[in-house]
Amino acid sequence: MGEPRGADWVAPASLGLLVLTVFVVGAMPVRDPDTWWHLAAGRLVFQSGVPEAEPFSFVLAGRPWVSFEWLAQALFWAAWKAGGASGLILFKSTVVAAGYALVWRAGRARPVWSALLCALSVVAGRHWLVERPFIFDLLGIGLAAALIGARPAQGPDRRAWLLVALTAVWANLHGAAALTAPALCLACAAAARLRPPKTPIVAWAALSLAAAAAALLNPHGWGVLEAAWRNAFYPGKELLKEWRTPWWELAGPVGLWFLVGAASVPRAWRLGSPWAVLTAGSLAAALWLE
Repeated sequence: MGEPRGADWVAPASLGLLVLTVFVVGAMPVRDPDTWWHLAAGRLVFQSGVPEAEPFSFVLAGRPWVSFEWLAQALFWAAWKAGGASGLILFKSTVVAAGYALVWRAGRARPVWSALLCALSVVAGRHWLVERPFIFDLLGIGLAAALIGARPAQGPDRRAWLLVALTAVWANLHGAAALTAPALCLACAAAARLRPPKTPIVAWAALSLAAAAAALLNPHGWGVLEAAWRNAFYPGKELLKEWRTPWWELAGPVGLWFLVGAASVPRAWRLGSPWAVLTAGSLAAALWLE
């Protein structure tokens, strides 16, 4: 006998409500000041190709410029040209919704809880649902989770090797953020090796190295990683909101998200999930950012 089908609507309804939440929260005017120069850079890509010299600054005009977000900027400009501000907002919300749908899919065995936790993340990160290249990071993480699959302890299958192609595209969308994919492979290796029965990690390590090398497949090559290193250590970065430790947000939904994330680590570890390692590392890094 088959399983009862009375609750077949639960998963699609949960996913639908999650996607609706993303579009409602993301339906705000274009308000981030960085969006405008990203649009200008995207226009340059269409006019004359990927820029290699600083085109906007008076002080640094003509100096070498590592445009590590050129593909995202080009996509933003294309959305703007197609539909103006409304087209850009719709494009942003679609990218974010696709990312959250893929993250929801990783926990689809409990669709309602997965949708609720993702919705909590949407609300907690509502200030960051803006038209900037980092929105592609969520989509990249969701795609990486789908490619890794639910049983990383068995080693990467053929589908997982698509992470190499994903990293190559990601590196052109948001530069060194693409190293998240090889970091996920290392998290899989750690989860497989540290938990009994210990699984050989050679395949995951090889995939991690291949994905890391794919990050160099961009117009600036190694320069993308050098730019990220300089950005991480330049003086005064703590004055920028995205580089600040989020202590000031912990009293709101972000604090609840931190608690839920921390509470999920032990169970994820018992299940052999690579997300245990990655979540613990991400939470620690967020609190140590400065």
